[in-house]
Amino acid sequence: MDRVPGTSDQAIHVGVRSTAASCATPAEMAFPVAAAVLGVGLLGTRLTGTRWLGLAVVIVSVGAIGLRERTERPAVRVARGA
Repeated sequence: MDRVPGTSDQAIHVGVRSTAASCATPAEMAFPVAAAVLGVGLLGTRLTGTRWLGLAVVIVSVGAIGLRERTERPAVRVARGA
């Protein structure tokens, strides 16, 4: 536990602030997945079927965002010199 509430959260967001949005978005979406996996693995928490489904949806979404960012065609075109 943090000695000062929110300290670790603030540290994470300072790092994310200096990261490109295309990298920060999947990282932010993955935090709940990491928490759920740690809860199941370390604390013996049991997840319902709906929560497992939600976990799978987040993992697939983050993967899709990662694959989309690897394509050479930009999602948004910006006019240069405007």
